[in-house]
Amino acid sequence: MKKFLIKLFIFLSPFILVSIFFEIYLRTVNTHYKEKINGLYKNKDKVEVLILGNSHANYGINPAYISMESYNMAMVNQPLLHDYLILEKVINSLPNLKKAIISIDYHTLYFSDDGIRNNWVYYDYGIDTNIEYATKLSRFWLGYTPKVAFSMLKYDIKRSIYNLKNEKPTLNFKAENGVSFTDTIHNGWLGYTGTNPKKFNDNVVKSRADVFNQNITRKDERVKNLKVFKSMLELLKKKNIKTYVITMPCHPKFRAMIDENVRQKDIFEIEKIIKDYNAVYIDFFDNINQQKLYYDCDHLNKQGAVIFSNLLNISIQ
Repeated sequence: MKKFLIKLFIFLSPFILVSIFFEIYLRTVNTHYKEKINGLYKNKDKVEVLILGNSHANYGINPAYISMESYNMAMVNQPLLHDYLILEKVINSLPNLKKAIISIDYHTLYFSDDGIRNNWVYYDYGIDTNIEYATKLSRFWLGYTPKVAFSMLKYDIKRSIYNLKNEKPTLNFKAENGVSFTDTIHNGWLGYTGTNPKKFNDNVVKSRADVFNQNITRKDERVKNLKVFKSMLELLKKKNIKTYVITMPCHPKFRAMIDENVRQKDIFEIEKIIKDYNAVYIDFFDNINQQKLYYDCDHLNKQGAVIFSNLLNISIQ
């Protein structure tokens, strides 16, 4: 029995060592989430405009082109619930906050689960959306999962090798494909570089639109999110913060494949709700058409973000 246990320990020791290494690594490595929240707190006394929303706003609104000091806390796949929880967490730390921009897009009212990103929000924002206790304990096996953890380590190794050979700075956290790792984050914002022509293939666009069109069947999610939306507006009104609710631009190919009736119904509901608050709704969905300004069918690239951010800046004066 003793020999068996020794052999078992020897057999398991590589897995144990790898697990320990990654549990430590994932608690110390920088992430896009950490960079966002730490940057916000670093600039807390300056921030006058807070930007919230999902990936459309995350990539499409460049604070450098907003005349007031702005910070982008939108994030990939970020639901309205997380927008509210982030706002609730940080609002008292932003003494000069005057305006808030909330991006509500075609699918926003129809989802509240961020999937695996719920874990990352807990780890780096300190916001608990009732993730399982085991997930809180193990970032490697359950939180990030080995696949994501290895991807993060691979990026760090690639970055370190690049830095040894070049003097150009690199992002010290892993960003999504399409973001150049030699870019610099500014007030929470990173942009997509260029246009990916494959993302505009008709079948690819249809597949993307289908994901959104499946979301809008979740009527119970819509009811929950409208309540969350009202809570956000109430909090902002209490703080005397002017609120701009916007819908981000999407490429015409994508726009043609979504249910405009549903979109208009949601706009009607949003406009009805905001009448009781210090808020304005602006629909930018159809405003930008050129493919060269998009990375894919529903995300602006850096060039598109400049044009849109200038347009937004004029609209919120």
